[in-house]
Parts: sequence; C-alpha cells; structure tokens
Amino acid sequence: LTSELQQQFGGSRAVTRPSQDAFMGFSAPTRVTEVLIRSGLTVKKGDLIMRGDDAEDAALLKIQEVRVAEPLQVEGAKASMDLAKLEYDRLREAFAKNASGVQEVERARLGYEVRRIEYLVALNQETQEKLQLDRMRARVDKFRVRAPFDGIVDTVNADVGQVVNENEKIVRVVDIDPLWIDVNAPTDDK
Repeated sequence: LTSELQQQFGGSRAVTRPSQDAFMGFSAPTRVTEVLIRSGLTVKKGDLIMRGDDAEDAALLKIQEVRVAEPLQVEGAKASMDLAKLEYDRLREAFAKNASGVQEVERARLGYEVRRIEYLVALNQETQEKLQLDRMRARVDKFRVRAPFDGIVDTVNADVGQVVNENEKIVRVVDIDPLWIDVNAPTDDK
C-alpha cells in the first residue's frame, strides 16, 4: 500500500482480497476444445468460460432429446389399451344380451388388462427416459466451466488442445466489488 493509505490505517500494513474467489476446473478429465474468456474480462454468473471435449456425450444427449420429444410408445400403448377396453365393453354388453360367450368376454377382459399394463410400462419408461435426459445434460455439463458468480477472470491456465485432469484448477474468477481489506490491529499502547 502507499504510505498515504498506511497512514490512514495507523501505519499498519493491510492486505486486500476479493469478496468472492473461485478456482475452477473440469469435473472430468478432458481435452480443452474452447477457451471463450481471457484474463481480465468481466463475466456474469453462468457465463461459459471454457469447454472440454464433449462430442460423444453431446451426441448421446441429442439422441436422448429425440427419444423424449416424441412419446410414441406411450401414445401407441394408450391407443392399444383404449381399443382393448372398447372391445371388452362391447363384448360385456353382448354377453348381457346373450350374444357372446363367457370365454370371449374373459379373453377380452384379459386382453384389456394386458394392454393396460403395457400402457403403464410405457409411462414408466417415458419417466425413465426423461430422467436419463437430465443425466445426459449433467454429463455434458461436466465438460463446461462456467462463472460461479459475477466477477472478473483473474487467470486462465489452459489452452485449446491441452489435456487436463479433473483436479486441475485452470480458471480463477474473483469478485472485487466489494474488495475486502484486512488490517492488522496495532498491538502497542500509544
């Protein structure tokens, strides 16, 4: 600090530090494919700073998005269940008028029950596909380094093409608004 600032703090030395400080890296080993921000630039919370090699996981994510976008299995199972229910109801009505046999009605009832179970299985699979989509998004996100808060990029210690491990700290983001100042309290009595 300058002597003028030292005088303001009674001649004591002071240390400044950011109010928020984050050292970051990827959560999985990867090859750096993009560095979008350089040291000294301002970032907003969530801004993409660096991207790792996510090509394989991004392709799997797209496949999963297609699976979830069109719930054809659920629609097909529902239509099949509705048709089986209609046939069962009509055979019961016919049986009530002595126009159908017990075996036909029982077969229709069991057919409907099978289609109902298939529909429930399709709904369960659709739920699992949506959960898998969330899992795939999280997997792709492992290859992204994003700003954890509004601040300034202090250091970027990786270049495109560099292979980094999950425990390497390759980016530092700091928030200096406010800037914290630690001043040692004087110990002598004056």
